[in-house]
Parts: sequence; C-alpha cells; structure tokens
Amino acid sequence: MYLLNSGSLKITKMLDGREVAIRTVYPGEMIGEMAFFDRSKRFVTSTALETSELAIIDVDQFYNYFDRQPIWLRRMIDTLLDRLRDLTEHLAVAKQGTAHDSQCHVDSASQTSA
Repeated sequence: MYLLNSGSLKITKMLDGREVAIRTVYPGEMIGEMAFFDRSKRFVTSTALETSELAIIDVDQFYNYFDRQPIWLRRMIDTLLDRLRDLTEHLAVAKQGTAHDSQCHVDSASQTSA
C-alpha cells in the first residue's frame, strides 16, 4: 500500500483490450489499499502523471497491528472491499461503454457527412 505525498497518478483498468481511466489520485490519498487488506492480486494500473513521491506502508507492520483488532472489523472491511470492487468493475464497464458509444456516434457522424 502506498500513500501519495506529492504529484498525481492515473488509475486505469484494461477491459476488452482497452485502457479505461478509473480515477486520478492526489496527494494524501492511498493506492493499493484493496489488495493490501484482502491480500489479493491488483487489478488496476497506476501511472504517474507528473513527478510523484509515494510512501510505502509496510505490510508486516500493518498486519501485526491489524491482527490484534476484533474479528468483526476484519469482516466489515472484507464486506466493504467486495462492494467497492463490484462498484469499480461496474464503473469501468460503464465508462468503457460510454467511450465506445461516443466513438460509434463520431464514426456515424463522419460517415454521413462523407
């Protein structure tokens, strides 16, 4: 997990061979938190939009603390992560569809004027 100290990052996801922008990350925001909490494989790509500085959050140190917390807290975080992953997936698909629809509209318009 990383904390963005300065700069900005573009978060993207590949869908059907196309890169779909998910969001932009600004100083003070975290990346990698979902995979960090549930120890899953990452499913998005982060790209620096400018010179950026990130702080690394140590996994072992975090889990030493987190493992001492009540089990209900872990279950709550797991539930929130599942919902957030679903929402992110739906958003990426919707953005891809919007980009595809816009491209189809542009293609149609250029064909009718030719």
